[in-house]
Amino acid sequence: MIEGCIFEIQRWSTDDGPGIRSTIFFRGCPLRCAWCCNPEAWARSGAPMSAEAILAAVERDRVFYRRSGGGVSFSGGEATGQPELLAHLAERLHGSGIHLTLETCGHFPWAPLEATLARMDLVYFDLKHMDSAAHARLTGQPNGLILANAARLAERGIPMILRLPLIPGRNDDPGNLAATGAFAAALGAPVELMPYHTLGVGKFRDLGLAYGLDGLAPPSAQALEQARLVLAGCGAKRV
Repeated sequence: MIEGCIFEIQRWSTDDGPGIRSTIFFRGCPLRCAWCCNPEAWARSGAPMSAEAILAAVERDRVFYRRSGGGVSFSGGEATGQPELLAHLAERLHGSGIHLTLETCGHFPWAPLEATLARMDLVYFDLKHMDSAAHARLTGQPNGLILANAARLAERGIPMILRLPLIPGRNDDPGNLAATGAFAAALGAPVELMPYHTLGVGKFRDLGLAYGLDGLAPPSAQALEQARLVLAGCGAKRV
């Protein structure tokens, strides 16, 4: 029996792909982003849930997928960190005609997941910083594997939207924005800006974790528009 660690199945989700969706949040993540809004999902520990129970939970919403053009999204944490469970769910759901979306940080081994990724109808792929050393300071990991995986997805024609969490003073400088825009343009993938927010602050404190961005305010509307202009000026498409 295939099972894994899930911390939530969110029904009626409208922020994790097209239409009305069921979002499966996997436990475990290889990154430790300073602004993470789901730090409770970092640890893999948790009561295991069988793949059949997960499938039964999302099957109840099939009628809403059909009417809205929705489907199932895999999020986290990081869904690719449980490759056997993700593969099983993707195979079963893809085979029954349900639209599949993966939200990923991009830090995963390619070979064990190649067949699973090919079943995705859409991948939301995070690009947190183009400089590897800066990426490591912000997330705990360098970005070489992440950039390579983004290129592999583009080469195979898997629909992908690059997501840039815009963190004031960390990755919103013109140099990083230009590098991100050029990379996106080379891949032919659009970029979606994800403005920094403070929803994770309380969770860090509840878990007894230090929040490294205390006092940081979300980017202004002007800063967001300026970032969009820099990205567009480098040839990046807008979502």
